[in-house]
This record gives sequence, C-alpha cells and structure tokens, in this order.
Amino acid sequence: MKSTLVLAGGTVFALGFATMASAQSLPRCIGPLCISKPKVETPAPKSTPAPSPAPAAAPVAAQSAPAASSSSVGKYSKNGRACVDSLCLGDGIEALESVQWDTAIKPGSERSPEPSKSRSLGRGETNRINGRYRGSFSSIIGYLADGRFDNGAFAGMKGVTAACEPQSMQGTFTSAGGNPTTVLVSMVANPSNPNEHRWDIRRISRKVPNAVGAARDAAKAQLEERYKAFTSRYRAPGGDMLQVNSFSGFQYTLSAPAVQYEAASLKQHTACGGAGGGPVSID
Repeated sequence: MKSTLVLAGGTVFALGFATMASAQSLPRCIGPLCISKPKVETPAPKSTPAPSPAPAAAPVAAQSAPAASSSSVGKYSKNGRACVDSLCLGDGIEALESVQWDTAIKPGSERSPEPSKSRSLGRGETNRINGRYRGSFSSIIGYLADGRFDNGAFAGMKGVTAACEPQSMQGTFTSAGGNPTTVLVSMVANPSNPNEHRWDIRRISRKVPNAVGAARDAAKAQLEERYKAFTSRYRAPGGDMLQVNSFSGFQYTLSAPAVQYEAASLKQHTACGGAGGGPVSID
C-alpha cells in the first residue's frame, strides 16, 4: 500500500508500507519539522535453555572371572589350602576322625595281613620309635613303627608331643565314587614355637581307575579347572600344588610345600635336646 505526505512548502513524499504494523515507524510532523518516531523493537522471546543431559552412568569396572565357581572354591579349598572331600592340606587329627579308614597293616604283609594295631614289635623297632617320638604312645607303637594309621590310632596319636626327626604316617580309604585315596600326615613344628609339634596333613592322593582313554583327558581337564589355583602355572609361591599323572593308572595328588630345615626345626624341641627356639650360640 502506498501513501503520500505533503509538508509545508509543498514538498511531497511518497511512502510505501508493507503492513499496518509498520505505521508505527512513520515520522510525525509538526509544521515543517518532522521527527521520526523511534522504532520500537519487540524483544525476541527468551529461549528456554535446553535441559542439560543427565550425566552418563559411571562405567562398571569389569570383574575378572574367578578361577572356579564359588561352590567349587568352598568345597575344594579352605583358607587357601587344597581340599579333597572333607580333608584339607594342613588339617589335623580332628579332620582325620571324620573319615572311615581302611584297617592299617604292616607294609609288605598284604598276602597275610598283620594289623598294625596288634602286631608284635622287636626290640630294635621299639627302640627306633622311642628315639623318634616323645610323649605317651605305647598303645600305638605298632602304628608308629609301620607308618600307618586307621581310626584306632587317633587317640594314641594325640599323646605324641614331639617328633625328633622327619617322619610320616599314611592311611587309606575309598571315596564315595569308588576311588582309592591315600592321605599322608607328618608331625611338624610350629615355626613360631618350636616346642609345639602337631600332626598335619601333608599329601592327599587319589587313584581314578575308570579314567582311561577320553575319560582320562576329561578327568584331567576337570581337575585343572577345579584346582586351578594350585596348578604350577597359577599357584602362589610356596603354596599347595596339584599333580596329575598316569604312570600306573590315572592318579592326582595334592601336596603341601616342603618344610624348610625340617630336621633342624624338629630337633629344636626341648624334649629332643633342643633349646626350644631360644638363642643359639655359635661361639
């Protein structure tokens, strides 16, 4: 739309308007003087800031897969020691009492068994055992001489207070799965108190007669998974160890680490002529 504006003196201006709203910006004239009305600018609506995105959730640290399932760890290890059934390396007589053991017999008497509990001993055997052990053990001297034990030996083994030289005893039982199992115990000295000796499970071996061919390979794989923490690759320095072999039928063995200076530590007991762990003079 166009319009004209006539000022005093006859000056004519042509004005063009796009819309009525732009009339607000027309100049207003009083006589020969025209004053432009300032254009009122409508402020742009304030934009509402977009809400800040919620912070991303902190990433969850990946957890290393355990060497074995929690149930396996609880059943096959205790306090970092390897276990078979209810027996763990480092356990004492109390754990042995929970098992039904085969009758102990004199080694070499398998064809005509001589039970260790009741067999007679010669003077030489008796003197040897009296020189090796200290305490009250006359009721189990046959067991000690043969290095064998069964359920009838435990009461007397508790009466042994010290061993003055390295020694061991072993017992056998058959597992619920029908596998022959041999457990070896030794009298060991407490490193912190050489006057304290105790029976300690040092080795557990189990034969698996049915593990032949493919079953043997499967059994080995299962054992290495079950006792992964005790394999040569993963075990802690100086820790228990798993060994698997097939030299005379499939068998696996869990062994405690060797006792350093075993003979010397046993002899420190005062009943064995030692100083009980006291200072030793080298002068």
